[in-house]
Amino acid sequence: MARARVNGIHIHYEVHGSGEPLLLIMGLGANTTGWSMQIPEFSKEYCVIAFDNRGAGRSDKPNEPYSMRQMADDARGLLDELEIDSAHVFGMSLGGMIAQELVLQHPHRVSSLVLGGTMAGGPSAIFAGPDVVQQFISLAGMALTQAIEAGLALVYSEEYVSANKRALVRRSLLNAHLIGDRRLQHSCAAGRDQRAGARPGGHRRPRDSAAQLPPAGGGNRGRAATRVRGRRPRVPGGEGRRG
Repeated sequence: MARARVNGIHIHYEVHGSGEPLLLIMGLGANTTGWSMQIPEFSKEYCVIAFDNRGAGRSDKPNEPYSMRQMADDARGLLDELEIDSAHVFGMSLGGMIAQELVLQHPHRVSSLVLGGTMAGGPSAIFAGPDVVQQFISLAGMALTQAIEAGLALVYSEEYVSANKRALVRRSLLNAHLIGDRRLQHSCAAGRDQRAGARPGGHRRPRDSAAQLPPAGGGNRGRAATRVRGRRPRVPGGEGRRG
């Protein structure tokens, strides 16, 4: 584990494995613990960089609104700190919005883009139905462990929960303990940007149309040529390195 001074704040990050760089961007309020079940697999083939967004986990939490571009610049700044010219990028939920903004603002920094459980925002966005929203709201009145267990059914299949419930609850409890104070709500400003039409995607295109974003999956497993300065990402003091 390590911390880097990025875009005016300290960002907590971890680096695992070796190979082509893969940057993981987590969703609203969550942190690197959210990737605990993916990192062991991803790091078998990639140099995986996971970090806590501003306002989340062990990164700084400025008491101010956050913008999508600001959070994308955090991700770009971390790549700068680790001396990585470009990386595969996997964004989940809010992290997917940040990833879209990253590729729009800095297309040459993204070798390939994977988006999970996210959207481009704006007037054409499709949000969860009122019944689903109400189920999430109802979790607020429950004890923490009870809320976590009830919430699993909203995001995972019954079979997956049955096979992995203990690990899922443990990960969720760790994430909850790392949330800290309620200033995390400022991260919601990024989500409000989307509702107001400040879309990361939509009809916008990367500034340099020559940048190619190959889809994930298929024969090449979503890989593309990466531009790294002929070295492994720099990790101060060798921290955060595994494998």
